[in-house]
Amino acid sequence: MFQWDDFLKFASGIHKTPTIPGPVEAAYRSAASRAYYAAFNRALSFAIQVGYKRSDERGKHEDLIFYYEGYKSSEKDTKTEEKMNLIGVKLRHALEFRVEADYYSRSKTKPQELAYSNIKYSGEILSMLDSWR
Repeated sequence: MFQWDDFLKFASGIHKTPTIPGPVEAAYRSAASRAYYAAFNRALSFAIQVGYKRSDERGKHEDLIFYYEGYKSSEKDTKTEEKMNLIGVKLRHALEFRVEADYYSRSKTKPQELAYSNIKYSGEILSMLDSWR
């Protein structure tokens, strides 16, 4: 089975040596995208384990982000709520950078910054999710 964390490792490698896989800007944009998908898929897997009902409709990314941002613990566990909400916030920022990297030929953010930011956000999300293992 594919380990979603491998996308983050791959993205980090591209960010460190962007000329290895090909054109530099394409490498940075790919790193930003892959880092996001590492976080998205791990967050999705975890959410399903704790009761999230996955939608087969469009907007899966937004649905998952809304789930995390609006998470309320049935046991009134404020630390869990805060961590889940923060995952949602970081996932939203990472999605915005991923969309910029994947869809806009004239990005308002430098490609290297897109990669750096998404690697940072995704690493933080994975660390928070790992804390529940």
